[in-house]
Amino acid sequence: MPNGWAQYAADLYPERMRPACSIHPYRPDAVQELERCAQAGARIVKWLPSAMGIDPSAPECLPFYAALVANDMTLLVHGGVEAAVGGHAEAHLNNPLLLRHPLRAGVTVVVAHCAPGEDGVDLDDPERPRIHNTRLFLRLMDEPEWEGRLFGEISGVV
Repeated sequence: MPNGWAQYAADLYPERMRPACSIHPYRPDAVQELERCAQAGARIVKWLPSAMGIDPSAPECLPFYAALVANDMTLLVHGGVEAAVGGHAEAHLNNPLLLRHPLRAGVTVVVAHCAPGEDGVDLDDPERPRIHNTRLFLRLMDEPEWEGRLFGEISGVV
């Protein structure tokens, strides 16, 4: 759904809806689009890393992370398996441990469905056997430096 359409729908019912947006951080105009969406009332940016081809650890994301922080916006990210759309070949991009990069940049991150399904590489010790992505997410939750900025969304869990 284009960001403009989400804004249009939210404008129809401003007392009930707030727009969210989805912006690929590698776009040349990513920061400008984020600022435009923020000015229009968006507070959340949603990513599906495997489907969108976004590596949350890529240096190209740093200006985008700075803009998220400056605009007090939250990053909602699918972690673990992504079954709603394609992107299975890029499933490694959904590794929850990659989210340390936006967290280190000061971004508030919500991990959709707490990273269900599939096993991921333990980026802390790649020689270890693969670990269920939810366990990798829970490891992040146990790291005190992310307290108050890392959250899990449980709609798919219950």
